[in-house]
Amino acid sequence: MLDPAILYLLVNPPMPPEPPRMAQEAMLLSEGAENIQRKAAQLQASFETYADDWRKKLAGIKTAANSTPGTGWTASDLSNLETIVGDVEEEAERRGKSLGAAQKRHRRKYRQIFADDPSVGAVVNTSATRLMAIEQNIIENLLDYALFLRAFIAERRADSRGGSVFDNAEELASHLDRALA
Repeated sequence: MLDPAILYLLVNPPMPPEPPRMAQEAMLLSEGAENIQRKAAQLQASFETYADDWRKKLAGIKTAANSTPGTGWTASDLSNLETIVGDVEEEAERRGKSLGAAQKRHRRKYRQIFADDPSVGAVVNTSATRLMAIEQNIIENLLDYALFLRAFIAERRADSRGGSVFDNAEELASHLDRALA
């Protein structure tokens, strides 16, 4: 029998933290590089902490899921997981679009700020670059989790078992060429 707690974790993955809005918008309007740097360091630290905690939760879910048996999963269980894959991929896409918009906004505002005060511009650029890197890592982890779930589903789906097994890449390529011809 499947552990309901594992199924619950797989179907209800924790969502990653949102990047702090102040870092993307209000911080760009602040006066004084020292003040901005202090506030940026606080935002970065808290966002990084939330992101690390979220990544640890995902890793724990993967570990727990991999300890479950490969059989006993119902079509309904696997269908629920496929829905989650879609949700996770949609979240990654939403965050990717948001990140792209933030990068464009940053480039535009950075030039303005740098022209007014180069030290403030440098601090803002460093901070924004770091926050965007954390967000990019979150997006990559979301996509990795979606791939994990896809593999998890495939390993437990009865109709995905069987078929030809290939020991080398040439045999596989030949088989795929014949199948696609």
